[in-house]
Amino acid sequence: MARTVLQAANGFTYNKTDVAGQLVARRKACHDSLAWLDIDGDGMIDFVAIESQGGRPEDDDHELVAVHGGTGDVLWRALNGEVSDAVAACDGVVVCATDDRKRVRGLDARTGQQLWAISPPDRVSAGPFKHRGEGEGPTRSIMPRGPFALFECRDGTVHVVEAKTGRVAYWSPGTFDWYPLELPGLVCVLAPERPLSLEAMPEEHIDLYDALRGRMVYRDGITPYPPVFAQGPGVLAIVYSSYPPGAVGSRIINKIVFLDPRTYEVKGQAFVPWKGEFGKEDWLMAAMLKRGKAAAVLPGYRILVGAQGGQLLVLSMQGGPVQHVIPPPQPGLEFRGLSMASNVLVVAYVKTQGTKKVILVGYDPATLQVRWGITEGLGGTELENVLFTTWTTVLAPSARREDGNYGPSNPTAWWHIDPTTGQKVTEYPVPELDCVEMNGQWLCGFVSSGGEGHPIAYDIERRERVL
Repeated sequence: MARTVLQAANGFTYNKTDVAGQLVARRKACHDSLAWLDIDGDGMIDFVAIESQGGRPEDDDHELVAVHGGTGDVLWRALNGEVSDAVAACDGVVVCATDDRKRVRGLDARTGQQLWAISPPDRVSAGPFKHRGEGEGPTRSIMPRGPFALFECRDGTVHVVEAKTGRVAYWSPGTFDWYPLELPGLVCVLAPERPLSLEAMPEEHIDLYDALRGRMVYRDGITPYPPVFAQGPGVLAIVYSSYPPGAVGSRIINKIVFLDPRTYEVKGQAFVPWKGEFGKEDWLMAAMLKRGKAAAVLPGYRILVGAQGGQLLVLSMQGGPVQHVIPPPQPGLEFRGLSMASNVLVVAYVKTQGTKKVILVGYDPATLQVRWGITEGLGGTELENVLFTTWTTVLAPSARREDGNYGPSNPTAWWHIDPTTGQKVTEYPVPELDCVEMNGQWLCGFVSSGGEGHPIAYDIERRERVL
């Protein structure tokens, strides 16, 4: 299968895959438009996309096409003549919404053979996962979670489906809460809960369900501010705020619940005081307004939470007042996200005054002393996610303008940064900073140019473009 090298009007170069039609890039749904996975087991990232003759989302001649990432060869086609709307890869199965999102189907990723099809109680929602905040990665209409595919319906229900069989493992009224950790089978559902009295504060309840073992792990009332998740050696911590039963006014209890990250068994809980006024113990509300990757487990039985004002707040797993407050490295910075890489705590800030830009700081997780900082060259402050990490790599956006779109005067790229030194290693140019995601060692993107979609991919281990 031949490929053609094209240069778009903005100057970015694409490797066009010469499929029979054109790949459809749905507007504002670049992550739903195709699925990334290694289909044939050769170690190269491949993709499954939506193809039509005209390349228009409103066309009704869509079919799924699986393409080998290295050669461009078509591996299979499926669902010819059906409208395939959202595509995801989950546990070796391609899960897609069809028939105007009224049906969900599972296909064998190796052959395209249909394995199952189900009809949810309502159409699959296009905007799943409540409380998506800055610093989070992309979410799809159909979201992989270990061996399960998660999706929401327009009737206000959530569904957990076993990817290989189509069996509905769990469903409930509510909405999924997104968390930035790989915890196979653990789903977090937020559902409205009727107040006990007219004076009581409105709230929801949080359900933690273990789909692997078919059991409810934890349930409690929660304020409208969503929970924050943090994982460390041997512990999964969930931090949230709750109103006592029948509470009136702003009385709030801040809780830290500890789970075994392997079995999801609840191991204990602790409490953090709430002052009811802005101060260092008003951290929870501030942190959850810009949550995403907002917390980390530190050595010494501590949890670090990033607050909206740029502060980093250190809590004891045993509860009690905030132990320590770390101010931002300079005034006028907002907290945007954090992650661990190579035993370095990497924190992303955004400068909001004057020329906006992204600033990265690497901290020693034991002492919380600054190891390095990057204050120039990074941009894309309007992105939902300004930080990708693996254990050995940090990726941060570089842009001269805030829109994150490639152009001669705005050569957008994701910088590859060594987390141990803070030094830039290389960069990966992309036409749209927010239409990329990480899949293992691959930085993958899918963007629209000239009326059709073009996939791009970089191997961050070899530090080269492969598609």
